[in-house]
Amino acid sequence: MPWIKNMKSHFMVEGMHCGSCANRVETAIRQLPGIDSAKADVNAARAEVSYDSAKVDAAQIQKQITEAGYKAKTL
Repeated sequence: MPWIKNMKSHFMVEGMHCGSCANRVETAIRQLPGIDSAKADVNAARAEVSYDSAKVDAAQIQKQITEAGYKAKTL
C-alpha cells in the first residue's frame, strides 16, 4: 500500500544468543534508509521494526538481518 508510510513489522530472528547479538541485529537494520526504530529481543528471538514504507520494505529488512548472520522470518 504505497499511501501508508509508517509501518511496523515483527520478525522471528534465530541465532541471537546474547545482548551483543541483539545489538548487531539492531545496528544492521538501522543502516537501511527509512528505518525509524529497531528493537531486537534476544529472549523472545524477535525484532520489532518501525519504518517508512516508501523507502524500505519488510523483505529488505529481512534480507539485512540475514546478511548480519541471523535467520529471519516475517511474523
